Amino acid sequence: MTFTIINNEKSFIEIQQEWEELQIETDISFYSTYAYLFNWYKYHNSKLKELQIICVYKNKKIIAIAPLSLTNKKFLFFKGIELNFMGKADFHNFIIDKNEKKQSIIKYIFKIINNDISWDRVMFSHIAHNTDLASFFLKSEQFNSKFEFLGENPILNLKKNSDFLTYKKSFFKKNITYYRNKLKRDLDVNFEVIHGNNNDVLNEIATIHINRNKERRSLFKDETAYGALKQLYKDDEHTVTFVLKTKEGGIISYATCYLFNRVIHNWNTSFSLDYRDYSVGDLIYFEMINYAFDNKEIINYIDFGAGRYPWKFRMTNTFISTYTFTLNNEKSKKHFLLQGYDKLFKIAKIILNK
Repeated sequence: MTFTIINNEKSFIEIQQEWEELQIETDISFYSTYAYLFNWYKYHNSKLKELQIICVYKNKKIIAIAPLSLTNKKFLFFKGIELNFMGKADFHNFIIDKNEKKQSIIKYIFKIINNDISWDRVMFSHIAHNTDLASFFLKSEQFNSKFEFLGENPILNLKKNSDFLTYKKSFFKKNITYYRNKLKRDLDVNFEVIHGNNNDVLNEIATIHINRNKERRSLFKDETAYGALKQLYKDDEHTVTFVLKTKEGGIISYATCYLFNRVIHNWNTSFSLDYRDYSVGDLIYFEMINYAFDNKEIINYIDFGAGRYPWKFRMTNTFISTYTFTLNNEKSKKHFLLQGYDKLFKIAKIILNK
């Protein structure tokens, strides 16, 4: 095996075809696709110190990509260089050809990280428990203790339920049909599926989300993040928003998602508080899940997104655990400071959890 490290935009653009061909031979999420990460990079590159995309070759063909970047990180009273996954995502992973020996390739990538990249700390987050990367960390005498629990992503496996009616009896409250009929009777509300940014749907859901989150900052108020979303949602194939609309056409509840590899990644949802008495927050999921069961040929799983929220676990009893991996560079001049920072952080965490 050989490798290259991509650290500039021109080279990032040049590997698009190879990256997208490799995607087909993997089981990655949408968050590791070229489209998602290049779009994120275009809008957030000013926050990076440098790209560090590791490409592993075999017989002059890319068989693995580690989509990484360096950032200047502030640790209380000092700064250090941190190596991270690119992008903001619920799942991060290396992209490795499923026909290759994944553990050997991961080991090779870490050899590159240690010998060919200058960093003070590695911090990889949102690594799913059922990935080869998680397995690598858990089996390692060196890395096991550095691999720590982060949270859960509730997941609905449609294949474990014969049909929507069977699922509904187990997971939705009995009066959900009453609210559905009442909403239709009182307001003539309809369910719609909108691909991409058709009908300027992002602008509509942004207004709902901002109005609903006046006490905390809405992501739609971040011009950079919102700009990236608008660009990403030009892709009608992999972005979809489920909405409840009044007969006048106004959206009262929504769930917006990415769709890739037969998985719906629901990354954002909200509803108008004017309609809370109709249980529209539950109803949008009722309709979305019903739609997913009707389209099992293209949808196998629904990922309800990161976060241990009770309402998510009322729709499923399965989840994916995610972890973080943190490693301080023993050869770094800031190793002692980072070790002290970690101890202070753990003490603070214990105090706050009491």
